[in-house]
Amino acid sequence: MIATLINFVAEKPDAHSSEISSVAFSPDGTKIVSGSWDKTIKVWDLDKLELLSEKTDAHSNYIASVAFSPDGTKIVSGSADGTIKVWDSDALGLLSEKTNAHSDVIMSVAFSPNGIKIVSGSADGTIKVWDSGKLEMLSEKINAHSEAFLSVAFSPDGSKIVSGSGDKTIKVWDSAPPRPAMLRESALPLAGKRVLLVAPRTTAAPLASALVLAGARPLWCPLVRVEPLPSYADLDDALMRLTEYNVLIPLSTHAIDSLAERFLTLADGNLELVAPMIEASKLEVGAVGRDALHFRQRLGVSPTVMPIEPTVRALGATLIDLGYVRAGAKVLVVGARADAPLADPPAGVARLLAQLRSTGAEVTYVSTHALVPVAAADVTAELALLRAGGVDAVCVASAEEAGLVVGGDNWPATAPPFVVALGDEAAAAARESLGQRGGGGELEELGARPGEDAVVVALEKHFGGGRLLF
Repeated sequence: MIATLINFVAEKPDAHSSEISSVAFSPDGTKIVSGSWDKTIKVWDLDKLELLSEKTDAHSNYIASVAFSPDGTKIVSGSADGTIKVWDSDALGLLSEKTNAHSDVIMSVAFSPNGIKIVSGSADGTIKVWDSGKLEMLSEKINAHSEAFLSVAFSPDGSKIVSGSGDKTIKVWDSAPPRPAMLRESALPLAGKRVLLVAPRTTAAPLASALVLAGARPLWCPLVRVEPLPSYADLDDALMRLTEYNVLIPLSTHAIDSLAERFLTLADGNLELVAPMIEASKLEVGAVGRDALHFRQRLGVSPTVMPIEPTVRALGATLIDLGYVRAGAKVLVVGARADAPLADPPAGVARLLAQLRSTGAEVTYVSTHALVPVAAADVTAELALLRAGGVDAVCVASAEEAGLVVGGDNWPATAPPFVVALGDEAAAAARESLGQRGGGGELEELGARPGEDAVVVALEKHFGGGRLLF
């Protein structure tokens, strides 16, 4: 066999001011990410190696590893400062971080093929697996190698992890609990546990699927429905006057979906016109956590402000600190309209509006969808089971849901279920309702919009001591 030369295609001299320790292609092959000892992350166009975005001082020490997520929307970085960070791949806005993830240099990081997990290998000899949303640790193996990890990677199906080390050893690990092919149902982590889901259909469906795989018996008891508005005249009018505003804040994925549909209507169905319409307005767009990624996916534009803490309160504070929300600024906030007896606007929205208006800014709130209470007669059987103590856990994703179920008349007087609250507003409302009942029931707070895997892990830890991956 005659070896052929590798053709030289492109070059970028002085791409960084110090050694480039890690590079990776985006999944679609159009971009390259680079991480350097100069503490900078940069994203490049593949064809011309033109700089698309950069983040200086991304870490407090040199960057050892960078990688794209499978869908190309995120970048994970590992550093000598012991921190793992996840970034939006367009604007390099920080989505989440885990300080003190390892006690030494994080030499290698990688996403799982489904994007749900991140694996990290460190010079401390430890390998760890993290939930990619909140960067909560799912599992770890200490002293996995006798010397520093130099590289880690997931298998194509995500079932295994391979590691390479300075000890000259390659090791392969199971990335999920080893289970026999013919597993008894009773051996599943959440076997037989009845978990009540009160969120709307689009939120409850993926979580219900994850719970079934873990052996649970999810009960869908929607207490609030998400419905379209009878008229979008107010929203259309606001979008037609978008150039009059300085800041746009969409408050949920449902709000973003409505924005996308109305923008598409205004653009006569031409999707290619939507992003230029938004960009031409020169708006600052603020979004939280997964909403930021959803905004980019639906509208083709990345939000410019994404707080590290994925809460609406932190978003408001960040916009104020950056000077975007100030006296005289015009702010457009879009979100739900709640029908009675729900509070309108929802409690969390009301607090955000007050926070923004305290600066002297002119804040306009426009509804994008409706939150409609479900009639009790439609969920009689599920509520009766809750009242009788037949539910092991309840998941709530909003203050409205927490108030209706934890603070409602159907909460059992004895043997109350374990409560998992998804987001600060849901947690605050659940905590208040439990306090009014004398503290009956345990509460797990997961922060803003965690992934389904994080919810399952929290339930497994509560009921069975957690999941062991190694």
